[in-house]
Amino acid sequence: KMVKIRQSLAAEVKEVAKKRKEVVNHQKEFRKEGWVLLKPSETLVLKTADKEAETVPLHSIKSYHTKLDILKRFLPNDFLAGIMERRFEEKPSKFTISKGRAAKGGVRNYIIDRSAENAMTYLAVRTLIQGKQKKQKLEEALKEAVAELKETNPNFRGFWVLNRLHGVFSVNVDSVDEFQLSENWNKAFRTFGDYASGDEKLFRYTGYSGFVRLVKSKPAGLGLWHFQLCIRLGNGKPFCVFSRMHSSLDDNGRTMKCIDVVKEWANLVRERSGAVPCMLFMDSYYLTNDGQVMMRSMKVPYSASLNRGRFSTICNALGPKLVKSGTHVTAWNKRTKEAVTYKWSEDVNIGKKFVLGLGYEKREKKKGDDICAVYDHYKVGFSLCDGFNQVMHGKTWPCKSKGDVNSGFNYLY
Repeated sequence: KMVKIRQSLAAEVKEVAKKRKEVVNHQKEFRKEGWVLLKPSETLVLKTADKEAETVPLHSIKSYHTKLDILKRFLPNDFLAGIMERRFEEKPSKFTISKGRAAKGGVRNYIIDRSAENAMTYLAVRTLIQGKQKKQKLEEALKEAVAELKETNPNFRGFWVLNRLHGVFSVNVDSVDEFQLSENWNKAFRTFGDYASGDEKLFRYTGYSGFVRLVKSKPAGLGLWHFQLCIRLGNGKPFCVFSRMHSSLDDNGRTMKCIDVVKEWANLVRERSGAVPCMLFMDSYYLTNDGQVMMRSMKVPYSASLNRGRFSTICNALGPKLVKSGTHVTAWNKRTKEAVTYKWSEDVNIGKKFVLGLGYEKREKKKGDDICAVYDHYKVGFSLCDGFNQVMHGKTWPCKSKGDVNSGFNYLY
């Protein structure tokens, strides 16, 4: 028994020595990459901390007198008319209504006018139906919406035209529709303000589409997964300025990778930065080692939580530093000017988290400097997408799809 005990103790001592050696090696590699731990007397602040945070202004906001003016800024006439023409080229027969339903001066067949006005009329009806979230048959919903809109506009008509447009009017993914739609959203703003948040959203969708995905970890469970970028408006509310289908293809026909999406976000953030550079926030799903190098080369301020497997040098070096919850440790890279904070949150739902950022500067602590640098900024900045997504939870098209639907995804969900 004593021999076995001695052998067991020797094995334990050997294992402890091995782990200590690993820790020492991790620390050496950490320092070799330029990292140093922050002193208790030091803190990190955003380079723009001395500047007043910017709100997010619309272009020529004085020219917007009504909500319709704002809507038309995002959905201009040429954009809507272009969609109508593209859908007509794809399915010209779907724009034709027989005499029995829309007799027009004795003409046998009536071809629906592919105008922006007709598109906006359909969107008005569709918005009304979707806003109510009332489960009913499509025909009933259309008739009810038309009747309601007639109360304010007696000349409002066209039930059969609207019914037919519902089957053909779509804003398709992986097409010029998708790219123009995102451009319309983000070009409406002169700047993005002081920060933007990139994430993904699974929109609940059970219709016919090759893009539908099952993601049990998401609230929607089943639907269409989007990459998105949100900014904070002057009233504090989030606004989505970029959307791209998760299964979208790049110019070479390959499924887009995370680094491709991050690059698009970074370009937008850089283009829309004002006097205060806009900082990009994202979670550990998006930042890779290549992405980190790219962000540094583009000189775009960013903050991202870290995947331990991708950033083992940082995580292995800082991991042993904390032994209890409610504590944190911060390091500064004198070479790349990046900062990283490892926080062990007292919130069991958060636990331990590493956050890496670029756009900070080191200084001596002043009275009132009691925030957890990098981590607290990330906590606020990344919440933008969460706020936007929570508003969309449970929202879907309330009517069942017609038998003849588009095989591609329609952005009018």
